[in-house]
Amino acid sequence: MANVGTTGPPGLRIHGERRVRGGLEAEVRSHAFRRMTVEELAAYRRRPEPAPGWPPMPAGLLRQSDDQTVAAIAAATDAIRRIDGCAPGYARDWGLLAAPRYLGRAKLAQALARFDEENVWGVSPHLIPHFALHSPSGTLSLALGIRGPNLGIGGGHCAAFEGVLAALSWLDAGVVPAVLLAITGWDPELVPDDRGEAPPGLACEALALVLVPPGAAGGPAARLGVVSRDASARPPSHGPAEIAGLLDRVDARPARARIIAHGPHDEAVPRPHLAREARPRGAGPAVPILADAAGRMVVELDILAGRGPHAETS
Repeated sequence: MANVGTTGPPGLRIHGERRVRGGLEAEVRSHAFRRMTVEELAAYRRRPEPAPGWPPMPAGLLRQSDDQTVAAIAAATDAIRRIDGCAPGYARDWGLLAAPRYLGRAKLAQALARFDEENVWGVSPHLIPHFALHSPSGTLSLALGIRGPNLGIGGGHCAAFEGVLAALSWLDAGVVPAVLLAITGWDPELVPDDRGEAPPGLACEALALVLVPPGAAGGPAARLGVVSRDASARPPSHGPAEIAGLLDRVDARPARARIIAHGPHDEAVPRPHLAREARPRGAGPAVPILADAAGRMVVELDILAGRGPHAETS
């Protein structure tokens, strides 16, 4: 969860100890998206592709990993590849966050079916170490040689939103110089049958975001804002592919990215919120893309016209 407190940057009024601290922000340094079929996942699992200049991944590292872990590594490698001059030493101290949606669902269904038939002897010992919530982030750390803290976030329907909040907290607290966030899931959602088999036609999606503190991105970026909203309105729910499509617009023009978070309003707090105040010239309409479980906080994406790292921000 994001840090809480009663203080914030100058000019902000934060009410109550239960509020998320205002002024949390970051820049999207790079992003990449992968949509992989079962066959493509199997091929990448056998021969993962490291970023240019990076050491090869340990042999057999992905043999027992969940498909979402494989897709996350593929997307993360692509995101790193898009950063000019990103040598292994540059990313060594990054933080890693993995936000999978229903990790290991098919494997667990298979394990339960085999346990019912064969008792404990039918269950693989690899089930827990490779399909726990923190498994993807740990495997990402091993695959990329990143030695900063790594955590699995969420695991359910709102994992992407929770991953963004966790990334904000780390950057705001100065825990790490950058955060690599991997958001993964199946499209359509994988619902295994009684034998744990997945229906045909599914694809595993992964969106990798490299988030850095404000002013640290040396190139184009996009603006993200975490804001409160009327819980009665329909909450947004963009998948990784839709978010990647919006972020791809950044490549066409320089921009800045900023992530802002604060808690839901109550009757004592004025309704206008930070993300819509003093918006810079050239800013387009903010697009709600993610929401928390209660629908009270959303992530908004905005493309801001500017000139590289010195573009105007709100």
